[in-house]
Amino acid sequence: MKKHPWISTFLFLLILGAMISYLRLFSHVTFQDIISFTPSSRWMATLLILSLFSIKSLTILLPLTLLFVVSASLFAFPYALCVNFLGLSLSFTVAYGIGRFTAEDTIDNYLDKYRKLSSFNHLRKENEWLFAYVLKLSGFIPNDISSFIAGALQIPFITFITASLVAKAPSVYIQTQLGAAALNDDSIPPILWVIALIIVLGYIIIYRRIVKKHVNKL
Repeated sequence: MKKHPWISTFLFLLILGAMISYLRLFSHVTFQDIISFTPSSRWMATLLILSLFSIKSLTILLPLTLLFVVSASLFAFPYALCVNFLGLSLSFTVAYGIGRFTAEDTIDNYLDKYRKLSSFNHLRKENEWLFAYVLKLSGFIPNDISSFIAGALQIPFITFITASLVAKAPSVYIQTQLGAAALNDDSIPPILWVIALIIVLGYIIIYRRIVKKHVNKL
């Protein structure tokens, strides 16, 4: 794909502006600060949370866990879970877009930086979905960087985003549930804890029985 210099320049200025704004205004923001500034309207609060998810990819500094917990404290569990999945999609999409439209690096550049990529690099040609899935699931590359790499390597967006969300589903579910349980007076129904356990066990089985067949030991 041909890279357009003006896109790279625009994104660079956007990222620089976001990082400066974050460092000046939000670097010491706590959970309580975000809660206190959140509008009372559910839709406005949702928009604010989703905006923070998007900004997170531009700054790389705002922790995802904080946003998951904020959603869990503001909304009912099912709604908070939807907001967190949508927010995570936006966060991944922003970083992926930056990589796709600005980066011209080859896989060799990333193999030099992240040696463990070589253990499953062959999957890019054999199964791009599984490559994106392992890239997110392996955990040795930060979320924003792995999204950037997927974009730079021209992994199809639908392939990338579906694999990424599937890989991160247990983490999003459990962090949202734990946040809701810790911050709200209402206890989480036992069935939700059972579902969480099933999800975790399911992902362990998937990783061992499917991914391990295609990936060298990480």
